[in-house]
Amino acid sequence: MEIKKILVPYEGSPSSEIALKKAVLTAKIFNAELTVVFVVTDSTSAAMVDKVKELTVGKYKDSGVNIHFVQRKGRIYKEINAQEKELEADLIMMGTHGAKGFQENWIGTNAFRVVSASKCPVITMQEFPFPENFQKILLPLNDTDQTRQKIPFVTQLARGFDAEVVIFCVSARKDETTINKLRMYAKQAKTYLDEHKVASSFAEEYGRNIADIIVDYSKANGVDLISIMTETETTNSFFMGTYAQQLVHHSPVPVLSVHTRSLTLEGAIFAS
Repeated sequence: MEIKKILVPYEGSPSSEIALKKAVLTAKIFNAELTVVFVVTDSTSAAMVDKVKELTVGKYKDSGVNIHFVQRKGRIYKEINAQEKELEADLIMMGTHGAKGFQENWIGTNAFRVVSASKCPVITMQEFPFPENFQKILLPLNDTDQTRQKIPFVTQLARGFDAEVVIFCVSARKDETTINKLRMYAKQAKTYLDEHKVASSFAEEYGRNIADIIVDYSKANGVDLISIMTETETTNSFFMGTYAQQLVHHSPVPVLSVHTRSLTLEGAIFAS
């Protein structure tokens, strides 16, 4: 799966500004087109739409990135996901809080719905300082077969940003069977990363809330991006929906959410 079309929902909040800036950089790296989508309401003025255009397309007109602007009207998360499908986007990059933007709670109450309904990977981020590049990407592995399916997309991002991938075995359980299984998954992940010439390191932690483990490790070790599976890892495993929501809404580190349905057969190499 190539990254050729990036979609950025925008409403002027600091988090959406950060997402747009990071999206422009990502588009440069992958030679991708970027589409900004602004969802309006009945009270949205033409002047506000013009201002949003200037803050997005106008601001980055000399960036060397081909940027398009789309105005939609309706329920926010539905319009974002509809634009994703029409565009056939390869990646969505968005802020998670919009309380300080042009329309209060424009993003904050819709981010998880966008993540849940999207067909392509989604990177969500809050209003926190961040490095210019993704330099260290966390790859949490839990004890489901599907947890490994995000590895090819993470590898692609890491290659583009010349980032290190931290293979992180994590589980709410800490029995020997679980630990041995995750270490086997970690070995497979390292082999794949080595074959694609991506630098990697290894860490593990067990025995408490997974979202807490991931956030604590990321904050303490300079992680720039956390990758998780959604959909499959929100059903039968310890990556329950509440953990995914905790990470998307509260992680100070950007979160990459990948769906099994967004992956090509490339991920099948990790099937049991």
